[in-house]
Amino acid sequence: MRPFDWIEPTDIGFFCRPGTFYLDPKRSVPRAVASHAHADHYPSRLGEVHGHPATLALAKARYRSQAGRVTVPHGYHETFALGDLEVTLLPAGHMLGSCQVMVHYPKRDETLLYSGDFALQPNATCAPLVYPDRKVDLLICESTFGKKELHATPEESLAKVLEKSRLPMLVAAYSMGKAQRMNALLQKVDPDLPVFVHRVILPFHRVYEEQGIELGNYAPYHRKTAKFTSRYAYLIPPRALSSYQNDIRYHRVFASGWNQKKKYYFLEDRLDISDHAAAHEIQAYIERVAPQEVWFWHGYPEELIPWCEARGIRAKEV
Repeated sequence: MRPFDWIEPTDIGFFCRPGTFYLDPKRSVPRAVASHAHADHYPSRLGEVHGHPATLALAKARYRSQAGRVTVPHGYHETFALGDLEVTLLPAGHMLGSCQVMVHYPKRDETLLYSGDFALQPNATCAPLVYPDRKVDLLICESTFGKKELHATPEESLAKVLEKSRLPMLVAAYSMGKAQRMNALLQKVDPDLPVFVHRVILPFHRVYEEQGIELGNYAPYHRKTAKFTSRYAYLIPPRALSSYQNDIRYHRVFASGWNQKKKYYFLEDRLDISDHAAAHEIQAYIERVAPQEVWFWHGYPEELIPWCEARGIRAKEV
């Protein structure tokens, strides 16, 4: 009997056998625990889905009737049983409703913490990350930015772009999570700047507000309205960005931790704003959680693995 032989990394997701559920499955499964509502963590047409109420509300806004046959909400710090396992959701700081998933197996007295996507930078549109208050034996940790030491400070990055922009600013931002954070940041950094929002983003803005999140002022984008405004910010989904590649009316940027200018050559500037932890923050997170072993997934753990091993922590990529 090996430690944690009851959790199996598969091409679908992490399968927790004693609870017969997957953590963040990539496609439809009978039972899942979803760490947050982004599509690569919460697919459509799931059977039974457990998650934070905000996660379920955002999924419903995206998938409507295909958000899950049965959806079961759980608040932060609430422990619930799935089969022989005890599950607790902790805030992850990534987006509204995002969770770390702590799973305890009483028969083995083994506890794993699944990080989901997480961030340590302050984000006014979601709850900040909370560390577990119990011993963690195994940490399953994302490493999206495992090769990037630090992210820029969001307010400073945005202020620099706004200072250089004398035109209306076109901001590509992922429709769920990033767009809402950008709306709040724009209002914080430049409260007098009008913000217009693409129709695809609006349903997720509404969910955030229904969940009590203040985004600041904004209005649905209408060409006639924007025509009579000399300077404003227009939030669009990334899939719409290419249609503006020849539109010189806008100062075009992409809000991302990645340098998107490599992909979209026509961007005027880089807006370094990420909702994931950078390498230095991942290391700080691991030190605080203090697990015996780390499984890295979803990213670039090549430099993080020897860093863990140098500190006596077993580590591998799964």
